[in-house]
Amino acid sequence: MLKLTQEQIQFIKDKIFDVFYSLSKKQQWEIEKSADENTEILKLRIENVEKLKTAEELHYLIKNWNWDDGDEIPLLILTYPECDRGTALMIYWLNTPDYYARYEKSQDVPSFDIDGYLLYKEAENLLLEGFFKQERIKFNPRSIASWEGFDNEKIPSKLKEPSEGEDFLF
Repeated sequence: MLKLTQEQIQFIKDKIFDVFYSLSKKQQWEIEKSADENTEILKLRIENVEKLKTAEELHYLIKNWNWDDGDEIPLLILTYPECDRGTALMIYWLNTPDYYARYEKSQDVPSFDIDGYLLYKEAENLLLEGFFKQERIKFNPRSIASWEGFDNEKIPSKLKEPSEGEDFLF
């Protein structure tokens, strides 16, 4: 069974999920007065995601990601050599592919949905191309996918199959 240390979990919580609150009051104030607070927080998150070294850390981050915080971090993780196929499959399914599969091309997607659509297409393409070299973390899409997702013929059957690997305990 794969797992993380308490220190790894705490780093992800403090430096990625709650990065703003891990800053000094002065740093918080400077970010709050900046023109684009969200961009500044995203930059800090990216800096800290780049410090993650293992597939397990990336998997934990995605499993606990608040999708209201945007698609940039999941999209970034897909490009990491450490990203496991199980994690990529989880990104794909947490991003609700049955929703985005209705669009034939990016020009059909409303502007408010374009980031999610681009994440959907990138994850799908990388998974189908066999981009992910490691498959150590087990992920079963049925654990989170809606029945509509499994009935949707636009979602490739290969992406409805569980990844190989070990269960991840966290």
